[in-house]
Amino acid sequence: MSKTRGQSQVEFLRDVDADGGRIAKAEFSLNRDMWKDVSPTYYLTLDQKGVRSHQEFLWTPELETYLLQAGVTAASPEEEAERFATILMNNLTRAQQDHGKDYARSVLVDILRGRPEYGLDRLLARIPAYRPSQSGRSFAACTQFLTTSIDGLQNEARIGLRYSPDQARDLMRAALEILLDETFLISSSDAVFPRS
Repeated sequence: MSKTRGQSQVEFLRDVDADGGRIAKAEFSLNRDMWKDVSPTYYLTLDQKGVRSHQEFLWTPELETYLLQAGVTAASPEEEAERFATILMNNLTRAQQDHGKDYARSVLVDILRGRPEYGLDRLLARIPAYRPSQSGRSFAACTQFLTTSIDGLQNEARIGLRYSPDQARDLMRAALEILLDETFLISSSDAVFPRS
């Protein structure tokens, strides 16, 4: 059975580590194209026995898990916010597969409307999302999954990546702004239909 891209990426980085190498720098970009499609990519600078090399890796959940567990941080707060947004987009995609696109998105908006600490009211007011039906197991499961995704990532920023509580909250706020913009095409809509 062949390996997935993520498995191959992680195996390569483990081999670098086993040979005494390390990740000297991690840069991250959503790499938006002219149609606003994203292709999240890591640009890693590896230090192997004094020799530096640059490697480009398309984002995969396996690669992200490895880098988080290794405590690797992105080169700047902006890149870290894009990285966190990518993780959240991946988790939202999973929720959409499990519960339906519109339903998962309405649950996300409902959760964020109840989280004033992120200061997202301006963006949330622009999103035409209906309140999700709260009957049945789907609401509880989707809410728990998305809430755990947000809270877990913020905790990982604090504990695993050693950001201060304020830095972790600010990174999460920026990541959620990117998530909402990418999901609901807010800036794209502004470009086509400028607001006065």
